[in-house]
Amino acid sequence: MRNPLLLLANRSKFPVVFCVGLIVLFGSCKKEKNNTPAPASKEVNIEYRVSLANPTVKSTLNVLFTPNDKAWTIIPEIIPPFSKQFTRTVKKGDGIKFEGFITDGGNVNLELLVDGKVVYSETCYNRSFLKDEPKDVYTFQ
Repeated sequence: MRNPLLLLANRSKFPVVFCVGLIVLFGSCKKEKNNTPAPASKEVNIEYRVSLANPTVKSTLNVLFTPNDKAWTIIPEIIPPFSKQFTRTVKKGDGIKFEGFITDGGNVNLELLVDGKVVYSETCYNRSFLKDEPKDVYTFQ
């Protein structure tokens, strides 16, 4: 016959062993975290296009654009059509400026393409001066 004290001692260990088992089980079931960081920057193809909105009126214009993340460039006295392409490394929040200033009347179309897709399009009507610093026309997400 078994010793009744031994049975009592084994039963009192059961709740402790059970709780420890649950802690080990739930502690080992952690979700895996994706520690792969989002790419900090990427390389994109950018194209600026300028065309005449009214081909019968020959217009010249100054074009302002940003070939890099900080500085902007002005190309004076362009006779449309005009296109400028380059590759640029960008990160989230970087912006692109693009503006046309018509010097002798007429209307021109401005298009900004990123990786072959039009992301900005505008027709400029008789602009001859810049009132404020140009704003970003496209911001990378």
